[in-house]
Amino acid sequence: MKPESISRSLFDPDPNQPRLVLEAEDTKQLARSIRELGQLQPIIAFRNEDRYTVVDGHRRLAALGMARIETASALVLDSRPDGDTLLLTQLAANCMRVDLKPTEKALAFKRLKDSRGYSNTELAAAMHVSKATVTRVMSYLDLPDETQQKLDAGEISSADAYSIARAPESANDKRSRQAGSRQNGKPRRNKRVTYRLADADITIASVDPLDLDVLAAQLQKLISECRKAARDGLDAETLQRVLASRQRSNTQKSSRELSHVPT
Repeated sequence: MKPESISRSLFDPDPNQPRLVLEAEDTKQLARSIRELGQLQPIIAFRNEDRYTVVDGHRRLAALGMARIETASALVLDSRPDGDTLLLTQLAANCMRVDLKPTEKALAFKRLKDSRGYSNTELAAAMHVSKATVTRVMSYLDLPDETQQKLDAGEISSADAYSIARAPESANDKRSRQAGSRQNGKPRRNKRVTYRLADADITIASVDPLDLDVLAAQLQKLISECRKAARDGLDAETLQRVLASRQRSNTQKSSRELSHVPT
């Protein structure tokens, strides 16, 4: 199931749901986020003749109106869902968000598997992602807590996290590799892919498998950094230097932590 773009005026609240009290400040904050980053999570609705009834996402719909955005992204069901179907659809919608932390996505995948008894292959088909993506994401749950925290903080890449989770090593050995999959002190080489657009070429260099969810997440991070730099009065070249300096600092920090890992 893929999100559809639908006019906001065609949505109605579900009359069978309890009356929702929407906190004004929370809705304002969500509206600001939608204006800056776009709608990150689709509304869930079912068809009702030529209109759509919302079963999940009333606050998102209100925030879209506050942001004066006339279309909404929605997952559309053919009829009112039962409880189990709604849970599955809500979790599927949640996993589409690019702002989810890696371990949050892993837990959502696990809930989907447990609720329907899916295999990895069946889960991949339901989520419209590759089986390799499901395997990689689920592997994060095998990591030590400390390594999960570093993964969520962006201190290690998802590819390195997968390598750590799948390596037949002790917990201490895994922690010693948490700054990246390194051999003889040399980091793994980045893979470079260039996407040619109408007005510019964008090159992505990453050790992660370059599937679309990873690509979207990285581009979303860059957009956020660009918006923050604009608010701070920086130009594109200065932002490039700031990000490069931050990366060097993180690498040096990881190297220092590695030197203190007990053997």
